[in-house]
Formats: sequence, C-alpha cells, structure tokens
Amino acid sequence: MSRRARILVLTAALAAPLAADPAWVARYGGPDALSDQGAALALTPEGDLVVVGTTVEELPGGLQSPRLLVLRYGPDGEEMWSRALESPIASFGAVGGHAVAVSADGDVTVIGTVAPFQAVMVARLDPQGSTRWIETFADTEALNITAEDVAVDAAGNVYATGDAYGGSGAEPALTLRYSPEGVAEAPIRYSGPGTTSSPFANVVTPTGELAVAGSTGYDGLAGEFSVVRFDANGQVAWEYSTGGPGSATFDIARDVAAAGTDLVATGYVDGNTATNEDVWTVRLDAAGQVLWSQRYTTGPTGADVGSSITADGEDNVFVGGSAQIAPGDYDALILKYDALGTLAWSRTYSGGALGFETARAVAPDGDGGVWAAGSVEIDLGVSAYFVVHYDAAGTLVGEELYPGPLGGGSKAFDLIVDGAGSVYVTGESPGLEGDDDAVTLKLSDTLFADGFESGDVGRWSSATP
Repeated sequence: MSRRARILVLTAALAAPLAADPAWVARYGGPDALSDQGAALALTPEGDLVVVGTTVEELPGGLQSPRLLVLRYGPDGEEMWSRALESPIASFGAVGGHAVAVSADGDVTVIGTVAPFQAVMVARLDPQGSTRWIETFADTEALNITAEDVAVDAAGNVYATGDAYGGSGAEPALTLRYSPEGVAEAPIRYSGPGTTSSPFANVVTPTGELAVAGSTGYDGLAGEFSVVRFDANGQVAWEYSTGGPGSATFDIARDVAAAGTDLVATGYVDGNTATNEDVWTVRLDAAGQVLWSQRYTTGPTGADVGSSITADGEDNVFVGGSAQIAPGDYDALILKYDALGTLAWSRTYSGGALGFETARAVAPDGDGGVWAAGSVEIDLGVSAYFVVHYDAAGTLVGEELYPGPLGGGSKAFDLIVDGAGSVYVTGESPGLEGDDDAVTLKLSDTLFADGFESGDVGRWSSATP
C-alpha cells in the first residue's frame, strides 16, 4: 500500500474503555519510504493542524536529500495536503524544517536550514498549501547559519531568527524580516556588549515587538542567559542578561513566550560547580524590569535544564525540561510558578528506565493545570512519546505513552492544545518498513477523564497498517 500518508483513526474498540474518545494517529512516510520527522506544530484559524518537519527524498543515482515538510490535517486526522519544499539555491536543494507560524489570514510560514548549514530558508504558503514565496539568506559574515524560530505579527510580517557562527569576526544573533508579500527588510543583528550572541527562540508580543532569547557571549568562551526586546524599528529596546557562578560555559535562555504584555523565559545558568546547570526562569515587564526570577535545582551536582515555557490567563507560568536524578539518569521535569513567581509545584516524569528523558513542550489547560510532552525511555535504549496532564494542584490527571508500531524508538518534539482541550503531539517514530515516519497524535481531554494511563503498545500500534 502507499506510504505517502498512513492515517490511523482509533475506533471505539481500540479506545476502550473510553469509547467516545476521538484520538487518532497520523503517520507520514513520504513518497520514497525514507526518513521523516515532525518538528513543530501550529493551529489554523479554522482549527486544523499544521505540522512542519523534514522528509527525505531519493534523487537520481541513489542519492538522498532532505526537504522541508509541511502537512495540514483536518479535525479527524485526514491529510488535507502535504508539501515537500526544496531550497532554490543552486546545488544546495537540501533543507530541513524547524519551526512554523500561522497568521490571522491562515497563511503558513515555515523556517528551515539549508544543508549543510549554508543558509536559512523561509517559505510562506497559502491555506491551500500553494507557495506564495520562498526566500533564502546566506550570511556573508559567518560560515554557517542555522534556523532557530519564526514568528508572525498581527499584520502578517515575518520574523525569522537564525544562529550565525563560524566566521572570523562578529557572530551576532540574526533575525530576518519579511513583509507578508515576502519583501525583505534590513535584518536585525545583535551581539550584545561582546561579539557573539546565540539565539534559540523568538516571540512577537501582542503589541508587535520582537523578543529573542538565547545566550549573549562576552569573550567567545562564556555567555549569559539573555532576552532582548526590539522596538518597531528593529532597534534594541532593552536586554536582560544573567549568569551563574560557573566559568567558561554558556548560560542560555532556551525559550521565551508572551504573558500578556510581559515576557517569560527559561533555560539554564551555571550551578554551584562548573559542571552542572540549574533551571533559570524569569518574568520581565514591557520595560524590561524583572518582576521575578527563580532558580531550580535537584542538587549541587545535578544538571537541570529548562527547554520550554508557557503562561496562562491567570499569570501562572509553566516550564518543561529535564532534571538529573542520578549520573546518567535524567527525568522529564515540569514546573509551575504562580503569579508572584513562587514555585507552586515541581514534578518529574519517567518511563521507568535509565536514560535521557525530557519534556520538550508544555501548554496550559486553561484551568491552572498543564499538558507536557516529550520522550521517555520505557526500556534500556527504547524511547516513546509521552503526554501527561497535571491539574492546578499538580496532581497527575492522566498519562499516555506512544512507543510506535515497532514498540519503541519514538521521540516527540512539540505539543499544542486547541480551544476544545484536545492535545496534538508530533515527532518521529520508526515505521513497519524500517524508516522513521513523521507521526502526529491527537488526544482529547476525555482520554484522561478517568485518570487513564497506558503502557499498552497495542493501544496505538495493533491496528497500524
């Protein structure tokens, strides 16, 4: 059968005992049955799901080349369209997808890295998947550049952030700006008081200003946790930076999000020794003033990292990441801070086996609780998606595992929640033909209504084609 897209809709029998649950799994295997991956998610104004990632195609002569993958799924998991975008740069067609944003008019904007780290590619598609424009940027001041994040403001303007490095001179953080029609404006460059700045995430505030989070380097050897906010003209409005007491390591802000007119960011700073990290989370007002900041650590020698952050309408802030439990053993970490910045609760989640486990994405549930997703080890070297839901008090409402049809090897990279409380997760999972597929799950809130938890591989994989 064709493997271009393999869709599994779970029937009432498969979903028992919760017969009303409308969960589904969408597997995209690509036209050539090679490696595919889902990397990031966004919702359209109509409530459809957009997935961006990478699909590998076979070229003449047996060569393989990645393409930026964009998928759109309807509410029942039906594939509405798929696109595999090639870089327009001559002899550099390979490109992998990294991030996605959907504008108010339904246009889809994606960003990816042209391999091997030669340029950033930004593409805009209309709601039907037709290409409006594709632009590439190769930084003349650096040997390499990688795509990091993309955001779209209320007017449809695009902010595409990349990390330029490897040059002999300055290595600033770089944000490309495009009009809705793809007309390029002058890029925003920022390297702080030193010569180097490494970005990891960006966001556009409700009032239309860009903020970029990452690490600002001061001497080429060490850097500080950094959040920079720019005005409408692309000029620096303010920078917040901080660092831990360790030396010769980078303190990094890994994610940033808008919380009303405020910004929240998380990442890590050096801990008590030069070999460990502590989660650092900060809330900043529109003027860049610190409303609160908090350090979280599991111990003086543990390496704890914040990877994702979000806020709800009650000013609660949620952080996802990883916590070192013992040497060689990292559990997924979920933190909740209240409106005053007080740690309300912390939770770790493990699949039961030693290994590196992390919560790569978090999203509020609207009632003071949080969803989190990522990857856990369910056996030695055997990974699975996980999705957990904690209520406002930090009580585990429910959990779900997705090992995939081969019983493992699955890794989740992003999560998003729609207005009805349904949760979508995407990543990669080995298929029956041996390659990785881009796999997206939908879980409804009712799945967890009775505290349902499943380690049963058959729940998701027994009927997979």
